[in-house]
Amino acid sequence: MKLFLSSLSIQNVGAYRSLFGGIKQPHIAMIYNAGGADSATTSAPYIRANRDMFAEMGMTVDVIDLLDYTDMHDNLDDTLSKYDGLWVTGGNTYYLNWAIHQSGLQNIIRKHCERGLVYGGESAGAIVAGPNIDHFQAIDEPSEAPTVILEGMSLTEIVVVPHFDSQKYSDGIKRIDQALRETDATVVRLNDDKALVIDGQHKMLV
Repeated sequence: MKLFLSSLSIQNVGAYRSLFGGIKQPHIAMIYNAGGADSATTSAPYIRANRDMFAEMGMTVDVIDLLDYTDMHDNLDDTLSKYDGLWVTGGNTYYLNWAIHQSGLQNIIRKHCERGLVYGGESAGAIVAGPNIDHFQAIDEPSEAPTVILEGMSLTEIVVVPHFDSQKYSDGIKRIDQALRETDATVVRLNDDKALVIDGQHKMLV
């Protein structure tokens, strides 16, 4: 299992790139559904910026809309088999998690990670890799999702709290952190220049 869970973008290119081993030009599928119901429009500049970022790293990118795979889970399974990595962008965690469950990604992603696919995500994309997304209503509006689903993909038992040093999200992050301290969750708090890298049993902050 290879995970790169970031607060904001890919700040440590070397650490991310190293997860792909000897693959010279990794092929990445990028998911942007955290942008919400109108994400194809609202996320367009962000998608272009991410394409440029991956191109600078020597990677090729295809954009995937999870809602194209609603009730077509086998099709998504086949699609992901073509890729070396998956990158899930930030936005509304609750809408993203709903889209994940509509597509069935939560049921097939582990198989692909076990074959070597590198899962990467920033902010909401990092949060949904954990066991649940409870408590994040302090920074994201659950009502933006047609149905609120709290179960994450459980690629790791760690709950990532991004933007820990962000002034913009300061009050909400404090409430999230306090709520998580009252649980038995394993929590990693990430400043905006940090990421949690998981490579098998090895975990490190970069």
